[in-house]
Amino acid sequence: MAEQWILPTMVFKLIKGLVNEAKETEETIRKNRQYGKVRESWISAVFLLRKMQVEGNVWYLRKNDLENSVDDIYAQPFVIKNGRVYSSGAIPIQAFQITENSPSLKKAISNKLTNDLRGVSLVGYIMRDDKINWMGLHRWLKKIKPDLRDIHIIANIYSGVFTIVQVYPKLNFIDIGINLCILNAKSIVEPTRVYKEVDSGVTYLGKAKLTSNMDVIKEN
Repeated sequence: MAEQWILPTMVFKLIKGLVNEAKETEETIRKNRQYGKVRESWISAVFLLRKMQVEGNVWYLRKNDLENSVDDIYAQPFVIKNGRVYSSGAIPIQAFQITENSPSLKKAISNKLTNDLRGVSLVGYIMRDDKINWMGLHRWLKKIKPDLRDIHIIANIYSGVFTIVQVYPKLNFIDIGINLCILNAKSIVEPTRVYKEVDSGVTYLGKAKLTSNMDVIKEN
């Protein structure tokens, strides 16, 4: 079975559809166990919008069906070279939430670092009012030198606009408006073949949508 690649904008559309159709509220999506993959995908999708703005490539998500895996979801960029579509190595992502009942951000990150996160991007979403000493957090991480790819924290500024802070290995800030991002990926997603070391085809489905289990299906 071909791998299913998910555009970040598809994740946002899924959540908007769940709310607009009155099937769920944002609160139940945040708390209901059945939407665990949706939450992980949303956090990862916002993180990928940052990467696309900084790096310029189109990034996709691919879900991980393995339970209790340190890799919640995977991301991979597609690029065009000499008229062909190529993809480089996948990045595993572990996504987590900092809620009202969570410990401090530093403690929450420390708890995550007890896992084997080699090569993983750790991405957290702050879901409460909080004052963060970003420089202090960055210095602490530089001191302990965790063995992972990088650490990013997403914080809400106002409706639809978020700041994404890379706290390790560097300290960087960037603001993203998820409702303002337009992805022109038609020339990327239409090819039936992608050229890479492990060749997996990408088939253009036309209009497609996501299920709450993050499966891509064709719209009727």
